[in-house]
Formats: sequence, C-alpha cells, structure tokens
Amino acid sequence: MKKQNPNRISELRLRRGWSQPELGERVGAHWVTISKLERGLMRLTQDWMERLGATLGVQPAELIADPPTVLTVYSRGNIDDGGLVDPIFDYEDAAIEDNAVPFDIEIGTVGSERTAWYFVSTENFYPFFRIGDLVRFTYRDNQSHEEYFGRLCLLHLDTNDKRVVIGVPNRGSDPGHFDIQIIGGAPLRNAPVKEIAVASMALFDPNVIRDEDGYPSP
Repeated sequence: MKKQNPNRISELRLRRGWSQPELGERVGAHWVTISKLERGLMRLTQDWMERLGATLGVQPAELIADPPTVLTVYSRGNIDDGGLVDPIFDYEDAAIEDNAVPFDIEIGTVGSERTAWYFVSTENFYPFFRIGDLVRFTYRDNQSHEEYFGRLCLLHLDTNDKRVVIGVPNRGSDPGHFDIQIIGGAPLRNAPVKEIAVASMALFDPNVIRDEDGYPSP
C-alpha cells in the first residue's frame, strides 16, 4: 500500500541506532504501531508527533519536514589575508558558470542535519548582524564540540533555566564546560553546555514580509 503521510520517523530512528521495538519501548507503544506510523499506514497525529519528537530529540515538525532545497552557488575566487580578493578569472572575459567553482548548499529548514533559523531583533550584534537579519544554525551529529571553538554558535546551556545563547565558545576549565564570548554581551566563564549548533548561513536584510514593528509576519 502506498504511504499516505511521508515522514522522517525511520530516518531519525536509524540515526540513533534504534530498532522499531526499541523506539516503541521508549515511546510506550508496540513496534507494530511504530511500523505503521513510519509507513504512513497510521495517521501521524499531533499527539504522536509530540511523543515521537520528544523521544527522538527533535521538534515535532521535523518528523514531517520536506527535503531541503539544494541551491548551486558559484565561487568567483578566494578571500585572502588582509581582506584581499583573489579572483579565479577575469569577470569581464568569461561566464561565471564556465569558470567559477560550484558549491551545492542546502537551503531547507531540515535536511540530513538538524537546522534552525533565528531572527535578529537587536543591534547589539553590529557590525556582524543588524535587526532584520536571519541566521541559520546547524546541529551536526558525531562532531566534537572542539570543532566549534572560535566559531559563532548557538549553545544550549546545561543549567536549571535551560538558557540558549549566541556566542563564540572556547575550552573551559572543566570537562563539558566552555568559556563563551557573547556577541554584544558579557562573557560566560566555564559554562556547562549540553548541545551546540554552528552558524551555517546568514541572510542579511532578507526580503520577507514584516509587521509594523519590523518582525516577520507569520
């Protein structure tokens, strides 16, 4: 029978190395129910989305997200020391597609890696970002936190208030703790961090519909 409700339950389950019975035990359901949900033979209700999302560690909407859009961009050259641009070719003598280096990038909100977009609503990030910019952060599986040192990141703090902050992490004095340089704010010292996502894309002053206060309209 054709699957009626395409979803990512199986993908997310296998990413964690769980069998259908293991996921069923964790979510409190029989493995046959999990199988029917994965194949679209059973309706994926909001209640199921919330239960499965909480168990799999994703937002409910990520269970049914469409595949990401892939956009090919062409690099005209390299940015070198001193901010100097080293072009690959003479702009006036050749077409971009014939000479520049192509890169395929994912634009969608959910792909093989978890992503999340955030709207900048403060001028404290100037000159890096201004009010109205959108920044995408990517959660990458099986990547050491040290790989994010010195990069702009979204950091989930392992504290009672479960704060989430934007900053540049570096090694703290204790395992699992980081010194975080907060953009436009006071630094955090030896802060416990539960999860990290790296800034992977930014749209500067994107052409989106906004309300009278300047925020994106739903």
